[in-house]
Amino acid sequence: MSTARPADPITRKAQLDARLQALSARTELQTRKDHDRLTWILGRMVVEQMTHDPALQAWVRSDLPRHLTPRDQDRGLWQILFPDDAKD
Repeated sequence: MSTARPADPITRKAQLDARLQALSARTELQTRKDHDRLTWILGRMVVEQMTHDPALQAWVRSDLPRHLTPRDQDRGLWQILFPDDAKD
């Protein structure tokens, strides 16, 4: 027969709250990873389709600049997609 006392309710609640918080953090992280993966897959699909669809390429060429930041790294991405453009 065990003589251990039941856990203090306040301590038990704190333990459960900590477990809930950890589970919530893991769920949020997985959701973020899933969203990032979906974004990457869709982006890759668009890039591949641009070589076959001139209308899509024109749309990306006209719409993409407003999504790029002024950072040099982001602006350099333009040259990867559209190497024939002298400058943006």
